[in-house]
Amino acid sequence: MNMASQQSDRRIHPRHSIQEKLGSHFLYEIATKVIFQKFDKWSNQASGTPFNGLIKNMSVEGLCFTADTDLKIGDCLNLNVFLPKDADQVQMQGEVRWVAPLASSGDHRKYDIGVQLVVVNNQPVSNTVYFDEKYHLEWSSVLESVFGKYRILMQKAKN
Repeated sequence: MNMASQQSDRRIHPRHSIQEKLGSHFLYEIATKVIFQKFDKWSNQASGTPFNGLIKNMSVEGLCFTADTDLKIGDCLNLNVFLPKDADQVQMQGEVRWVAPLASSGDHRKYDIGVQLVVVNNQPVSNTVYFDEKYHLEWSSVLESVFGKYRILMQKAKN
């Protein structure tokens, strides 16, 4: 059993693909770029070079992205998420919980990286998790910052 399937067995919250229909109301197909950088949690200072990734899925307290950077479990990250058609970025902080190597293409190796998010837009994630009665799903600042914001951007674009 690979690392990704081991993790899916232990997940508390369901994952939402970046290409998914949430409830019966909104269809999302978001090419969501993330720029991430390691940081020292004791000094809260960024260290090293920023890297790029592409988010695959999200939950109320985490996300998975693909990148060509081999991170280690326990690495703390600053993440900046960029939504299509939005000049602003969503700022997040989290800790790497798992890393799964993907099939390599020559010298180019890619990894799926699972991150437990702690802070989104300077707000503790754990304080924002709730069950949305209207749509019958768990929700949080993590999902609202991406899916909710994207829905608002698309509604504005239609008007």
